[in-house]
Amino acid sequence: MFDLSIIIINWNTKKALLDCLSSVYSNTKNISYEVIIVDNASTDGSVEETKTKYSSINVINNERNLGFAASLNKGIKSAKSKYILSLNSDARVTEEALESMVMFMDDNRRVGIAGAQLINEDGNLQNSFDNIPNLITVLLNKKLFRLLFPSKYPSKKEQPDNPFEVESVVGACMIIRPEALVQTGLLDENYFVFLEETDLCLQMEKHGWKVMLLPDSKVYHMQGETKKQILIPAKIEYLNSLYKFFRKNKSFPSYLLLRLLYPVRLLLQLDIAIILFLVTFGLARTLRLKCYIYFCLFAWHMLGCPESITLKGISERDKKRYSNN
Repeated sequence: MFDLSIIIINWNTKKALLDCLSSVYSNTKNISYEVIIVDNASTDGSVEETKTKYSSINVINNERNLGFAASLNKGIKSAKSKYILSLNSDARVTEEALESMVMFMDDNRRVGIAGAQLINEDGNLQNSFDNIPNLITVLLNKKLFRLLFPSKYPSKKEQPDNPFEVESVVGACMIIRPEALVQTGLLDENYFVFLEETDLCLQMEKHGWKVMLLPDSKVYHMQGETKKQILIPAKIEYLNSLYKFFRKNKSFPSYLLLRLLYPVRLLLQLDIAIILFLVTFGLARTLRLKCYIYFCLFAWHMLGCPESITLKGISERDKKRYSNN
């Protein structure tokens, strides 16, 4: 049995994937591990090049894009190790980061999930943990809550230097105890992508397992290589996942209020962005992009939130096209 099964989900991220694998093999020396790549029908040659450079890697090929949760579950089912590590293809591990995560899990038997400290290329900290979403934080400005109630809503600016307990971690690099998954079950495949790790962290806490952040285990995170390829469907998919999260984990009145009030929030954001865009004579590219994003998200609500234009919907169309061929 290995110490660690490193599972990487790939969808057309060849360069990022190869950089990720290079960092794993260069910086992880003192533990035994296997690497499992679950590929979601990539067409960029990433699987072929990966197999050429790293013949020992276990590659699971999906015939279509199954999304993150279902793909990670496939990797978990094939894993042969003491711990599971979910690692984004757009991440690069630093020296001994994974060893320190394994050691921490060995020494802390009640921890179900531990997240690495994600950093930018310049070494600055990224937000690597978050609160479980609630109606107030989703509809209002989360930064304001972090300023007014730092103990309840901590941020990267005030985080401790030692491992500390959090409500949820960002899933770009997280280590999972398989014994905890026996109690919580695998990731909920109703989430195509986004918030599946948040949901899992919540289930861990409900079953008495701790969720921790490890500041000394640093991992570079390039943030959203896959998401950049399809920006608007990804934004829509996030909202789709958010509604699923509330429907599953919150009261029905909270879910209903979210569905009613979030479009109002989007309309206000769109109005403000348009005004600022006009005031700056349309020269600010970021404002043009914001106007476009808010308009698309609001229009999606006005159409009744169809799943056909989410990432999952696009995947389902690809599935039908594949079947027809």
